[in-house]
Amino acid sequence: MKILVLGGGGREHALVWKLRQSPRVSHLYCAPGNGGIADEAECLAVDLKSLESLTALAARVKPDLTVVGPELPLTLGVVDEFTRRGWPVFGPAEAAAQLDSSIEMKALVRLDFTRPLEPFHLLFTTSADGPRDKDPTQTFNPKG
Repeated sequence: MKILVLGGGGREHALVWKLRQSPRVSHLYCAPGNGGIADEAECLAVDLKSLESLTALAARVKPDLTVVGPELPLTLGVVDEFTRRGWPVFGPAEAAAQLDSSIEMKALVRLDFTRPLEPFHLLFTTSADGPRDKDPTQTFNPKG
């Protein structure tokens, strides 16, 4: 079984390390990987910020399973796209990934399920510093 792991951090290193122990794994790729992961898997170049780059890599490698580690490709919809193409993939769909990537979504889910939550303001700004007229302890940045 050929497996492609997307990512290059500690989480992906742990996944690669454990997958390497399976006798069912014939080849293990990690994209982009890192120096430590290179001891366990073949590291491949990929732009994790580009759905096009991720799909092109998977089309070239043709893994039997892709495991997605980092948040960014998940929020771009890589699982949805791979599933649409009929490629086996492990990870949450784009809509589910929003729960982890968006503080706004976490707050709204907590409100929806009547969990206690301090009052807050959602501020949308293109400024790098953001508005300064709100109490920062009660301000959520929707993108983390």
